[in-house]
Amino acid sequence: MDPYAKVAYLNGEKSPAQLKADKMWGFDYQFGVVSKDLNMIKDAHSKGITVNVWTVNKPEQMDEFLAAGVDFLTTDEPELALEKVKNK
Repeated sequence: MDPYAKVAYLNGEKSPAQLKADKMWGFDYQFGVVSKDLNMIKDAHSKGITVNVWTVNKPEQMDEFLAAGVDFLTTDEPELALEKVKNK
């Protein structure tokens, strides 16, 4: 109801184009959804949509998503993620 609220979509089945049309601020998808098509990240950014991926706990997955340009990364391993971000 707040027109200034930043809303991210969670379900995982909508494309960045659909989210843009629905005036979403971003998407917050489980890592398995985004892993199927990493181009989804660039597509989202080209439409002004932010990207959060959850729950990424494995180092190699963190590397993959950070290299692909995610805006946010949800993890149970924050110390590891912080090291990855510092070394990026």
